[in-house]
Amino acid sequence: MFGLEVAERLDFGGERLAFLQLGAARLELIESAPQAPRRTGPVDHVALEVRDLGGLLRHLEQRGVTLVDREPIDVPGLNARILFCLGPDGERIELFERGQPLAMSRQASAGSRSVLIHRPLSCASCTR
Repeated sequence: MFGLEVAERLDFGGERLAFLQLGAARLELIESAPQAPRRTGPVDHVALEVRDLGGLLRHLEQRGVTLVDREPIDVPGLNARILFCLGPDGERIELFERGQPLAMSRQASAGSRSVLIHRPLSCASCTR
């Protein structure tokens, strides 16, 4: 639908993930067990793929962005690290970095639904 193709499917911590792709953009859909309604509605958060999560974290801290996570979280099943912060209206934003060493941060636990649009960002492209 809409020209999207299934690029990858996997099961992760009780959730089923599907990555849909159109060109360089990717959309992640997560199906999890039914939960109580969330105040955020059916979409839990939006995620952006970044190239330098550590550098971006320092940049966000310097700009006073509200961080949900104080350090990146390892997601070994995806060979990635993630970090959540809040947008200007309180929306949750996940920053997602693939293919980095995963030894220094904590492990992710499953249990959320998200929409993930992958477009690599550099630290210089984030502003508040």
